[in-house]
Amino acid sequence: MTPKDRFKTYITSIVPEDNIAILHHTDADGITAGLITKKSIKKLYSITIPLHFHQKDGKVTITKETIDLIKSNNINKLIIVDMAIDHDPESVKQLEQHAKLLLIDHHKASNNINSKITTAIKAEDLKDIPSSKYPASKMCYDLFSDLTDISDLSWLAAIGIWGDYAQSQWSDFLKKTAIPKPILEQIDELIFYSGSIKEKDGLTDAFNIIDIAKTPKDILKSTRLQSYKNTVKTELNKYLDAHKKDAQFHNNNTLIIYEISPIHRLKSRLINILSQKHYPDKTIVILEQHNNRIDISARRQDSKFSMNDMLKSALEGIPNSQAGGHIPAAGGYIPKEHLEQFKKQLIAYCKENPSLAAI
Repeated sequence: MTPKDRFKTYITSIVPEDNIAILHHTDADGITAGLITKKSIKKLYSITIPLHFHQKDGKVTITKETIDLIKSNNINKLIIVDMAIDHDPESVKQLEQHAKLLLIDHHKASNNINSKITTAIKAEDLKDIPSSKYPASKMCYDLFSDLTDISDLSWLAAIGIWGDYAQSQWSDFLKKTAIPKPILEQIDELIFYSGSIKEKDGLTDAFNIIDIAKTPKDILKSTRLQSYKNTVKTELNKYLDAHKKDAQFHNNNTLIIYEISPIHRLKSRLINILSQKHYPDKTIVILEQHNNRIDISARRQDSKFSMNDMLKSALEGIPNSQAGGHIPAAGGYIPKEHLEQFKKQLIAYCKENPSLAAI
């Protein structure tokens, strides 16, 4: 059975009595993939999915909190989008005890978690292009388009494509949606800032606001999302201005490590701005401290160095750590007490592999 057939079998098995939930990642691609899934199922079966959620701190493998939530809500079918849950097969097995799973994800496969209970669809199963260039939102759009007409949701896929920097791969698709570039940029910003805010669950607010929006411009009119942006942007600008003074430059300035301790979650936006506008041909790693944990973001815009492989190597021997992602962009976390070990291994890996090319 082909991956598309397995997807179709899962979706066509849905009945009105099912108690369905959607788990999505914490960025523009994850949110729009979740929304396309929710709206497509409503079109197919007139079923409204009331439970949609994300995991704390952007974790991409299944947490105990998620298992408890699924169990307490008696969920029997869980659809997971834009999350590399296959990095931890054991947690998938625990979740399978409570629900049948559908995973739609564009991160490179690490383990085969397909089973009688779990259906996993990866980008590499569908198209022969780099997985980083086939966002989960576009995967969901393509898969559900085979089952019903969801052309009115193409603008959601465009937001996800823009958020995951896959514009070059899907330029024709973006042209057809006719959404101006500045609007896509502003929506991506608003989603980021909603996920950065610490005082409230801004991501759920963003999901709900985009859910009821009829057009992309409706999202920009949200005073709540605009307030999140205003709250976070002042702190972001402070770290942008200070990076030349406070960042550490290693290996003849080819590796930049920037340690920050912000009030809000800034690393994703901060590293994207730095890597795109200031250091497109450098490896940048931002280490964001949160209590006893360090969250990691890594970028290399020219894709001449694999961020995914780099982080996995730098985490070797560090307990309770995790890393994953793509060649140009990856992330993870480590316990605070292992920061110096991580930095030492990171610098050594980049020094030993100066000409590592993207595959």
